[in-house]
Amino acid sequence: MKRAIFGVLIGLGLLTFLGCKKFLEVEPKSSVSDKNLFSSEIGFQQALTGVYVNMASHDLYGAQMTMGALSVLAQNYNTDPSNAFFQLSNFNYVDNVYLANIWNRSFNAIAIINNLLSQIDQQQHVFSAGQYALVKGEALALRAYLHIDLARLFGPQYEQGAKQLAIPYRLTFDTKIAPAISLERVLALALADLAEAELLLEDDPIKSGELARRYYMNYYAVLATQARVFQYQGNDAQAVKKAQAVLDAKIFDFVKSTDITTSDEGLKDRLFSSELIFALRVREMDKWVSQGSDGYPVYFKYRTVNYGNLTLTIEQYRQLFEANSPVGESDYRFKNLIEVDGTLYFSVKYWQTWVGSTERGRLDQTVPLIRLSELYYILAEGATSVSTSLTYLNTVRQHRGIVEDLSPQIIASPTLLRAEITKEYQKEFYAEGQTFFYYKRIASPSMLFLQKTMLPADYRVNIPQTELEFNPSFDSHE
Repeated sequence: MKRAIFGVLIGLGLLTFLGCKKFLEVEPKSSVSDKNLFSSEIGFQQALTGVYVNMASHDLYGAQMTMGALSVLAQNYNTDPSNAFFQLSNFNYVDNVYLANIWNRSFNAIAIINNLLSQIDQQQHVFSAGQYALVKGEALALRAYLHIDLARLFGPQYEQGAKQLAIPYRLTFDTKIAPAISLERVLALALADLAEAELLLEDDPIKSGELARRYYMNYYAVLATQARVFQYQGNDAQAVKKAQAVLDAKIFDFVKSTDITTSDEGLKDRLFSSELIFALRVREMDKWVSQGSDGYPVYFKYRTVNYGNLTLTIEQYRQLFEANSPVGESDYRFKNLIEVDGTLYFSVKYWQTWVGSTERGRLDQTVPLIRLSELYYILAEGATSVSTSLTYLNTVRQHRGIVEDLSPQIIASPTLLRAEITKEYQKEFYAEGQTFFYYKRIASPSMLFLQKTMLPADYRVNIPQTELEFNPSFDSHE
């Protein structure tokens, strides 16, 4: 608990690090304590905890980058003009507070990372065996991960705009304004950070079965993130290589059907937790998943005054999971994760209950960031034949309770294959944030439940106005 609180204080001290002119006029609040903070191994660990606390916040992966704003953009919910997400659901990005908070909180976390990295090399002597490499490796990989998602959200589509300005890539802890650089360069810098992290995390305890490391940026999460970036660049060969390396390790298993279908609410694994390669623990998730307290929206089940009903109709759920056919009807993602309260149907993906006396092994308070299934989808897209692609898709489908495989005789063209991959992303990543990134990567002209044709401008999320005001590089072009 003390570590988490300390991390929050670090984050609050740096919150105005970017996009705030007044900050440039004063000494960083955390600098006074830096000498003491980074004089011990536990100090570095506390700083790293501060990064995870920021990432698990409602502004980032605790909500907006997963079940919140990113899922709204992917049309995962119904909204109306009275809903606080209505403008966002219609791709009106002007002065959007959720997007501004994503930007600011992400760079807040990056500032903490850069402060840590500015100190760690000269303080190697304070670490016990193996901990220097573990802490530095995590920090570098987290810096890459945050920049990658900022670039995927606020940057252009890669195929059409790789050389266009995207975002700054902050490598130093200082008050200088970092210039925006091209999407191509952002991803190159991220891959450089990830390559160094991969070497540093070579002895990650997760390799010997310490699966609690899935709640930290671990060695296999680094490989999976590399696969994600290579795929984003269109480098299928490298994407396949990195994805296959994770599978070959045989660390992560598909969820057991009995863990999904059990009637024991305390044991029912709604998030398919054995498949999570990287996830975050979100301590206050219940506030915005079910309670709606402290002014938060309720994403599932209930109606609220400001947010309306953030669910779908049963007809929409049936369409999403293809449940109007016997094949889709058997899909665990529909059969076991969609429930009803009166006439209101809702996803129970994040309604995980927990029984037990210790923190270890609990299933609730978890948000997935990288899943095993995504690696199979990467392999499917990178395969050299439709039949091989279907082998990977069918593997996931079989572990989702779908008894009928996709056949090469029916799915006989790249166009039909793309349609099947798209349906899998829509089902698998419902309310997790990855579906919008998928739509954007393939420049999809359509989205499920969207009554319009997507234009390139709809995928180009506005840089927050506060950043544009103080960063003149956005007025130039590379």
